[in-house]
Amino acid sequence: MPYQPKKKNIKVLFMTQYSGKGSPSAQMRAYNYIPLLEKKGFSCTVSPAQGYRYFHNHPALKIFVIGILTTAKRFFDIFRIRKYDVVYLQREVYQTSVFPVFEWIYSKLNKNMVFDFDDAIYLDNRFIPDIFGFSKEIIVGNENLKQYVLKHSKDGKGKNITVIPTPIREEDVKLIKDYSKAKKDETIVVGWLGNVKPHLNNLAMVKPVIKKLGAKHKIEFRIIGSLGNKDIGKMYADVPCTTIAHSVDVLEAAKEIVKFDMGIMPLEDNEWNAGKCAKKLLDYMGVGLATVSSPVGMNADLIEDGKNGFSARSEKEWFDKLEKLIVDNKLRKRMGFCARETILKGYLLSPCADRLAEVLVRAAKE
Repeated sequence: MPYQPKKKNIKVLFMTQYSGKGSPSAQMRAYNYIPLLEKKGFSCTVSPAQGYRYFHNHPALKIFVIGILTTAKRFFDIFRIRKYDVVYLQREVYQTSVFPVFEWIYSKLNKNMVFDFDDAIYLDNRFIPDIFGFSKEIIVGNENLKQYVLKHSKDGKGKNITVIPTPIREEDVKLIKDYSKAKKDETIVVGWLGNVKPHLNNLAMVKPVIKKLGAKHKIEFRIIGSLGNKDIGKMYADVPCTTIAHSVDVLEAAKEIVKFDMGIMPLEDNEWNAGKCAKKLLDYMGVGLATVSSPVGMNADLIEDGKNGFSARSEKEWFDKLEKLIVDNKLRKRMGFCARETILKGYLLSPCADRLAEVLVRAAKE
């Protein structure tokens, strides 16, 4: 049964770094929840620090704009913090090692603060543990992030820490890959969707594999999410089977993913990637795609190698497992079915909204 708070009209202020269209994280972990929360009796308001990711390929200009727009917006938010039962911070105010002065002020004005994050943001901001101390409840996207919070919790028990994965909307899993239309000798689409810039090293990992597969099989490697980045084009300039698209609306992603024949999520084995919440895999699996991914972070928890997807560590494993899927439509179909079942059992928006509602109710209690 869906969770219903006993107290009606709990007022929640969601504070995000960007608007929904400007940030997948804000869209998936704040905006998407609001219709479901309002049906449960919550009153929700969203305050994005910026409407869009301005100058995302120009770091100096980006910092300048953040310094002006974010500071101004968060300063004026100070005057309304007390009006809400819960203040929900989706990531930190500043994405760098600057003392969290706004978070500190907000916690003094409203002790019912919830802090949510879904990446290893503490690697770029050494003050993240301070925000934990200001927060009544903490929400993380996976178990690896929870372990980090536990290291910095006062009691080491983590009673105020809740793991909520980045969920898939129910309307997105209505789209299902149709393997019955596969034809002999047709081009097989190996797909990747995301924001290219922070994943250049990850995409470089699989370039030799894609190049070899393209020379041997009739494939297209489709990269969606260049967002004007020129480095990815240079990187794959000598891989003829590659096509690179600019971007796709966050809410339209499933319509593009279902056009893939398989999805990939390569990750270097490092601390940043260990904090990833496997969103790409969840999206691929939600529409019934077979996948190949690096067993790093949440990827390793999500994938049962050979059942609901393939895990690959070495270049040889990447080549062999992608080739198996390229030549075998029945394997793609079988693996895609198992992948979709995994999503339906534990990663949909509605049950995650129930868990979020419980956290918000706990935070609202005096």
